[in-house]
Amino acid sequence: MGIFRKNKILFYGAIFLLFLIAGSGFLFDSLLPYQEKNAYLYDYFGKRFEKVLRDEKIRGTSNLWLFLGDSQLISGLKPADLEKISGKKILFLPRPSEQPEGMLTELEELLKARIRPEKIFLDASYFNTADVDVVPVHRSLVLNFDSFRWDFYSDPIKRKFYFRSLGDGVFFALSRIFPLLKLNSNLSAELRPIPRTEQFSEIDPRLANVLELDPIRRWKFNRIRNEGLGKELDRNEGFMEWNRDEPYTGECIPNRDPKPLPQVGWERSYSKVRASSLDAWKRIFDTLEKEKIPYRILVIPSRPDFVAALGKDTALAGFLELVKARGITVLRPEEEFPSSDFGDYTHLNACGNLKLTRWFAKTRF
Repeated sequence: MGIFRKNKILFYGAIFLLFLIAGSGFLFDSLLPYQEKNAYLYDYFGKRFEKVLRDEKIRGTSNLWLFLGDSQLISGLKPADLEKISGKKILFLPRPSEQPEGMLTELEELLKARIRPEKIFLDASYFNTADVDVVPVHRSLVLNFDSFRWDFYSDPIKRKFYFRSLGDGVFFALSRIFPLLKLNSNLSAELRPIPRTEQFSEIDPRLANVLELDPIRRWKFNRIRNEGLGKELDRNEGFMEWNRDEPYTGECIPNRDPKPLPQVGWERSYSKVRASSLDAWKRIFDTLEKEKIPYRILVIPSRPDFVAALGKDTALAGFLELVKARGITVLRPEEEFPSSDFGDYTHLNACGNLKLTRWFAKTRF
């Protein structure tokens, strides 16, 4: 009788656990569209990447060009235009706030899936070479919204970067079993007067708009915006005009009212190369050279006043010196992109995108 009762308890316990897991997954999918933009985008790009790994057509493509990078690349070059220019099949996989550790992870998974590009373009920027606030943002987004990966535990480079404590590793596993855990910090942040995952300066005109919104109105706004972003990214194969909610038309509308730079002091963090990023970059280069896959470093312009404020001694400049010393080709436009070509400090608008596309079409690879 005791054994029967014990088995009954175990049975109902297992049923309850399965119900909890299923319910957590259902609630996560239902609540995700109401979260802030980057949370939604990382989940979107993660699912998109999983589809790529399973796509037999991509696996059998020989004339494939792969593009990896951050949001500067997302708004910088359009896959459809790249295909017209090159005559190649374009695999366009940049993500917001992307770091070399993230690019390394995706590159290794693509190669394991027998997806072997003919050529690879790696976007290097001020944000994925320096130790700036984008780095912990990327780490948090990956731990919360990217796919589960065993090699985060076994690979020293990835483990050191993504797991700052034992708790990070435990959370990474548990949140994949109970997906609702991934939204815990986001739900808390969305209840704050200003969402913790959004960055606003005191002079940003959007600040007043955010303060006017109560959490319910903000969630509704997030859902409408995120659903629009998903459709736009589907339509343009991963491309979108950053910080613009309307569909991309390609019409050049110069930015006559550039967003002011932040107050002084922020530029100091861009001066030193993040040491751990060099380990990931080196692994990427070593892997591609071992596989005999040609690759290029691509540097997308930033707004002139932003670049001037940083000065010449930046982490990106130091990184590019190391890259050139290794004999790696760096592709970087020489012509100036005025402030009217940018939607903010670093993301090109339609005018900048068209100009960068024309430059890319003339570039010898």
